[in-house]
Amino acid sequence: MPADTARIHTLILPQSTQIIIEWTDGSISSHAAVIDAQQIQQKLETWRRQLESSRIPLGYRNSSELFYDLLIRPIEGDLASTSIKHLIFVNDGLLRNIPMATLHDGQKFLIEKYTISNSLGINVKFSQPTTNYRASVFGLSFPVNDFPALPYVTKETQGVIDILGGKKFVNEAFTVSNLQQEVASNLPVVHLATHGQFGGTAKSTFIQTFERPLFLREFEQVLSQRIDPIQLLTLSACQTAMGNKRAVLGLAGVALRSGVRSVLATLWSVKDNEVVPLISRFYQYWQQGLSLEEAYQKTLIEFLHQTGSHPKNWSGFVLINH
Repeated sequence: MPADTARIHTLILPQSTQIIIEWTDGSISSHAAVIDAQQIQQKLETWRRQLESSRIPLGYRNSSELFYDLLIRPIEGDLASTSIKHLIFVNDGLLRNIPMATLHDGQKFLIEKYTISNSLGINVKFSQPTTNYRASVFGLSFPVNDFPALPYVTKETQGVIDILGGKKFVNEAFTVSNLQQEVASNLPVVHLATHGQFGGTAKSTFIQTFERPLFLREFEQVLSQRIDPIQLLTLSACQTAMGNKRAVLGLAGVALRSGVRSVLATLWSVKDNEVVPLISRFYQYWQQGLSLEEAYQKTLIEFLHQTGSHPKNWSGFVLINH
């Protein structure tokens, strides 16, 4: 691991949750949160609902602080003394469905103090600087199969092309065949602005193309034909099943197993007019030479400090690395 990185593993057991930290010198430490599996599941489901809704503006804060106290507070001193700057979370269960950026120490969100990424525990590698940012961009703005229209997708997809360059396929052009051809073309970024779902099974996990849903196994086949790895796959309108602990292992897991280096995905539906500026800013920061993790941090900090900002608008995006 890089010298400024710590990897935090969580393991939810029947009577407690174990937090195991891998440090840069190869040493390992751990502590236990004495809370049983049923309690932690209930608290995580409550926290997720609070993050998704701004009906009570600060309703999420108690939960964000509670889980900060459970996961991070016991190692605050060690993080500071070892000059850690980046945290990788390898989470268990429903913790995978929560953006770790929203952990809060009472003064600041965790993302304001560290760059953060997630891992599914698959041979973790670290994002490397790149000079080629060109993207294969797909979008679906039409209402399809009971999904509502995403009117800002046209603006989102054009914005990605304006920043990164590449090719764009919107609405009728967003076919499975075109996606297969573009993935095989080896552009480093694939951006999918369409409805999708991370379910707990292959049949409930898909992305929506113009003609039909593209389910998990076929999506894996499309990605597996790739010769050079996709550096970044963005899924900007997907959502996870709140109470399904395997949900994030769906599309993101298959992508990473297929060799994709990093996935930027939404945990819940974000209004598409709010996605456009966030996605654009993220790509702008990345193109300036920042790492994906740094671009992600700067983008979230910028949006969380906007007047009236609520985590539902900025924290639904998570960065998952191979």
